[in-house]
Amino acid sequence: MQSPMRIAHITDIHITEPPRFSQIWGKRLWRTAQLYLMGRARKFSRVVQEELARAVASQKPDVLVVTGDLTSQSLPQEFETFRSIYEPLFSQQETIVLPGNHDTYTLPTAGGVRADETLQPWIGTGPYPRLRVVGDVAFVSLCCSRPGLYARGLCPEDQLVRLDLLLGDPVLNGKTVLLLMHYATRNRHGAPFDVYYECLANANAVEAVIAGHGSRIQAILHGHLHRGYRTELASPSGPIPILNPGSSGSAWDPQKGRTAHFNTIELVDNKLRVQRHFYDGEKGCFSPEPGGA
Repeated sequence: MQSPMRIAHITDIHITEPPRFSQIWGKRLWRTAQLYLMGRARKFSRVVQEELARAVASQKPDVLVVTGDLTSQSLPQEFETFRSIYEPLFSQQETIVLPGNHDTYTLPTAGGVRADETLQPWIGTGPYPRLRVVGDVAFVSLCCSRPGLYARGLCPEDQLVRLDLLLGDPVLNGKTVLLLMHYATRNRHGAPFDVYYECLANANAVEAVIAGHGSRIQAILHGHLHRGYRTELASPSGPIPILNPGSSGSAWDPQKGRTAHFNTIELVDNKLRVQRHFYDGEKGCFSPEPGGA
C-alpha cells in the first residue's frame, strides 16, 4: 500500500510586467501591443495571482506542480516578480516547475534557459525529460516549448527517445508515474488538439510513446489551454486521465465566464480524486468548484 499524497497543480499564471524600450523587439513587439494596446493584460490579475499563493498554501499539499507559462514575455523582471510572489509558497513543500511557451519566448530564453537560471531548485537541471521522485510517486517533466512566431510546440526527437527509455526503466518499478507537460495533446472533447498556431506539432509521436507505457502512467497533467477540462488518452493498458485546471492567474470576469482555477489531487493506492478550485471575485478568494473537476 502506497502512502497517500496530496498534489496541487497550478499553471498559466502569466505574471506580466511592462517591458523596457530596449526589450521590445521581434516577437515581443507584437506581444506588447496585444498586452497593452489590445487589452490582453487585463485578462490576468495580480490580485488573483497573489491570492493563488495563499490559497494553495492553505491546502497544505505534499507536492506542488507548476506546468508552465509563469510569465507573459519571459522578461527578467517578470521572472523576478514571479519568484518574489511564489518563493514562500514553493519553499513549503516539494515543488516541481517546468517552462511553457511564454517562458521560452525568444532565442535567449529558448529551452527554458532563463527559467532554469531563476527558478532553482524547483525547476531542476539536466536534459528533459527531468525526473523527480517524491516518496512512491515519480514526476516526469517534458519541455516541448520553443521560440517562434506562433505558440506551436515541438518535442525534440532526442527527448522522445529519452522519455521512452525512462518510462521503461526499472527505476520506476513500484512507482506511480505522473507525466507533466505544458502542451495539450487532446482537447476538452477528447479529440486531438490540432489548432495549428498553438498545438504541439508532433503530438501523435508524443502520445505514441506515452501510450506504449500506459500501464505505468497514472495521469498526465498539463496547462496551455486556459479553460480547464478533464479528458483521457487511450492506451493498450486502458485510458490515461488528462487533467488541466485552466489558467491559475486569470482575472475574474463573470460576464465572460472566466476566472482562475487550480486543482488539488488526492492520490491514494493509485486512485485519483480531483477537486478544482475557482477564484470567486465576490468573496475575493478561491473556493472548491461545485461538482469537482
